[in-house]
Amino acid sequence: MLSDLIFRIRSLFRTRAADAELDEELRFHSERQRDKYVKSGMTPDEATRLVRLEFGGLDQVKEECRDARGTQWIDNFLQDLRYAVRTLSGNRGFAAVAIVSLALGIGANTAIFSLIDSLMLKTLPVSHPEQLLQVTRLKDRDSFSNPVWEQVRDRQDVFYGIFAYSGRRFNLASGGEAQYVQGSFASGQFFETLGVGTVVGRTFTSADDKRGCAGVAVLSYDFWQRAYGGGADILDKPISLDGHSFPIIGVTHPGFFGVDVGIASDVTVPLCTEAIIRADNSWLDERGARWLSIIEWVRPLSARYGYDPKPGGSGTITSALVTRAAICATMAAELATWL
Repeated sequence: MLSDLIFRIRSLFRTRAADAELDEELRFHSERQRDKYVKSGMTPDEATRLVRLEFGGLDQVKEECRDARGTQWIDNFLQDLRYAVRTLSGNRGFAAVAIVSLALGIGANTAIFSLIDSLMLKTLPVSHPEQLLQVTRLKDRDSFSNPVWEQVRDRQDVFYGIFAYSGRRFNLASGGEAQYVQGSFASGQFFETLGVGTVVGRTFTSADDKRGCAGVAVLSYDFWQRAYGGGADILDKPISLDGHSFPIIGVTHPGFFGVDVGIASDVTVPLCTEAIIRADNSWLDERGARWLSIIEWVRPLSARYGYDPKPGGSGTITSALVTRAAICATMAAELATWL
């Protein structure tokens, strides 16, 4: 097998030498067969004629041998390429138009794929991204008000892990020219549910996300590097968001950009800080202000519905599903007037 591979590679780069060897080999076999027929009593002319009938045309045999090498398609490609170059060189205007058209087409397709890759194909840099599901009410309605979120949040017997968030552009400047940065409001279980850790300090928890909170801020790793040079003394430093100061309590690990693929969130603050930032225009108690997205962490089926598939395990999968469905139905009925 190795010798066959070496022969094929050699035939690819030493075509003339391989063809010469092929001619010599075919001549050897034809002459040997001719001599055999002559010894059997045939005349030289009869023997030559019979050999040609048996072997067929030498050119045809050569083509079959070249095809057997498995490199003929490369030779054909090179011939076509040389022909194309000669044709285009004779009409440079047409060649320029063709090359530019190809370049624009390839560039456009590359740009479109890059966009799709960043928006749809990349997975979130969090633990078990395949187990995250966005909660929706109807087909095209996936936002909720904070009062509804608080009702959902308090039903932890239905959800194993769940959080709410909303994107927000914050102004970092305390005065003068505005300096905006992309950020997020997020509920207390945001980082815990996603399994996101820190390189410095800590993330906020449910204890930091309570009505009347003073507010804290968690920075992304990239923003920490850009704005603060990666300084380890970042903890407890104040950061101004829309004219309000919040202490920095941590920096997330590298690679985490939030939960909206393609939109990097540099600063994340608890939901309760919305009342500080928006003040009299706060949406925390507005049932009609649907500004929050809700994401649930879905565990594997057996763990999610309290079913132990092992012999002697608790309950059955059917009873577990019925129990969970009843809880969800009750919650939906209670929230019907809120939606």
